[in-house]
This record gives sequence, structure tokens and C-alpha cells, in this order.
Amino acid sequence: MHPAVDTVAAMLHTLGRYATDLEDMSADAVRLRTEVWARHVLTGSEPPPGAAGQGGGRQWGGVRDFTAQICRGQQTRTNEMRQALWKMLQSLRTALDRDAADQQEVEAQLSRLTQAIASNSMEILNKEVQDTAELVRRSANERHRHQSAQIGELAERLTALRIELAEARKEMALDPMTRLYNRASFDQHLVKTLDLCQGSGQTACLLIADIDKFKTINDTYGHPTGDTVIRLVSGVLTRTFPRKNDFVARYAGDEFAVILAETSLDGGQALGQRLMDTVRAQTITTETGAKGRVTLSIGIAALRRNDSPANWLARADAALYRAKQGGRDQLEVAT
Repeated sequence: MHPAVDTVAAMLHTLGRYATDLEDMSADAVRLRTEVWARHVLTGSEPPPGAAGQGGGRQWGGVRDFTAQICRGQQTRTNEMRQALWKMLQSLRTALDRDAADQQEVEAQLSRLTQAIASNSMEILNKEVQDTAELVRRSANERHRHQSAQIGELAERLTALRIELAEARKEMALDPMTRLYNRASFDQHLVKTLDLCQGSGQTACLLIADIDKFKTINDTYGHPTGDTVIRLVSGVLTRTFPRKNDFVARYAGDEFAVILAETSLDGGQALGQRLMDTVRAQTITTETGAKGRVTLSIGIAALRRNDSPANWLARADAALYRAKQGGRDQLEVAT
């Protein structure tokens, strides 16, 4: 047998061993057909069914046409794979350029993958594809760690922002000089207390206190002394009404309001009297060194079932007016 026959048969065996799926033939079908052609070349057995020029003798034209068909098909598959790999390469470059921590490593790996795609070595291409997949895996893990750190930092910032907003909201509700609640907060709490108590049947009292002859104090001793008096009365109010549901506010310049939930009229009167006695016992020292005392006038109104916020406040204010008219330094109960 001519040595060329063995060479052709060996080439056919090699072609079948490394067969891949073609557009019109599976890899298994390619391997089977190459074995039939190799056997035909070596022994003169029947060529594969449908081979051109079937008859006596070896069908060298059929071998040539089959080999050309397989090579063209594999070339097409290789080109398709290259196109897919090129597209994958572009996607990887975009993703890794944005997220990878080590830019030089990314560029080097993508360059090696580019060269492998352009080469005809499946072994090199396989290695570079695996190396690229490992780089993508490491990059994804690093990105996950980085994003987790960013999320943690963002959570801390949001927590700090919530605290700042809560503090800002609290600051907006307070009078800056006395640190008591301001008039706007008082108006809101008055409505809430009235709704709650009228709905549940609980008792409540509203107390309005005014510093006696405050204008005279300012005119005689100056505004700094007037501010000192306001802060002193504010401190006594805070100590006299320490309960969590006692609401103490600076109602106006020298007027204060206290909302006492779950408090009877007798209880409210006792607390109002204690407030007047404590303030009266304080000594004020002016900037010139002069000593003086301060007194309060108070009006108190127990909540009635048919009261509105405005009516409840008006009754307490009318009681305060009577206390002023009656000589000051006294407490009057609303009718």
C-alpha cells in the first residue's frame, strides 16, 4: 500500500478526533463519517452513503470534497467563535475598565485575550479565556466588597443625617433663650391634648403665667436683667413641672404656658401655687449689683367637655387677667 494512503487515513482520523459541531452536522456525525472515509481509503470498503461517484475503486474526489466541507465548516465555526469572543472582549473591557481595582492587570489580560483570539491556537485561547474568567471573578468579588463598604458608609451618613434632622426639628420647636417649647409647638400640643383628653375622658389643666411688672424691670434695670429674669423663671418652671407629659412653653415675651395632662383642677392649683412661691423666693441681682425679687400672676383653666382650643386658652387668659387686676402675685381659676 502506498504510504500516502496511510497519511490520508491518519489525517481523516485526526480530523474526526477534533471534530466540532458544524452548521449542518453534529460533531458525532463528523467523527463517524471521517471513520467511514478512513476505512474506505485503507481497505476500499464502501464510502459513506450519498458520497459522489460511488462505484468501484477508492473515491479520492469524495475524500477531497468531504475534507473541504469539514474545513470550511470548522472555519465558519471558528470565525463565529472569534466574533463572539470579540464581542465578549468589548463587554469585558467596558465592565472591567469601570470596576477593576488594578487597571494595568486588566489591560494586560485583555491584550493577551485579544492576541489569543487572533491566533489559531485553541490551547492558548482556552488558557486566556480561563484567565480572563478568573480576573472577572476577582473583579466581581472586589466590586462586591467595595459596594458593601460604600453601602455601610452610606448607612452611617444616613443615620447621622437622621440625627441631625431630629436635632434640627427639636431646635425648631424650642425657644432659643429659655430652651422651653415655643409658641408654635404650644399651639400644636394644645390641640393634641384637647383631642386626646376629650376622646378618653381624661382631665387636663391649662396654666398661663405672667411675670409681674416685667416692663418696669426692663426699663429700670435694662434688657440684660430682663433676660436674666426670664431665664430664672424658665428654670423654676422646668423644675416645678418635671413629668414627661408636662408641657412647658414660652407663650410670649414674659408669658409662659403649661399644659398639664391627667391633672385635676385641685392638682393644677397646687402646682401653680408652688410655682409662685418658688419664684417669689428667688433673688435677682442686676448688673449694677442691686437685689430684687420677682413675682408671677397665674390663670388656670380645667378642660371642659365642650371646650375648643381657642375657648380653653381664652378662659385661662381671662383668669390671668383677673389675677393681674386683683393685685398680681396670685392665682385665679377660670370660670
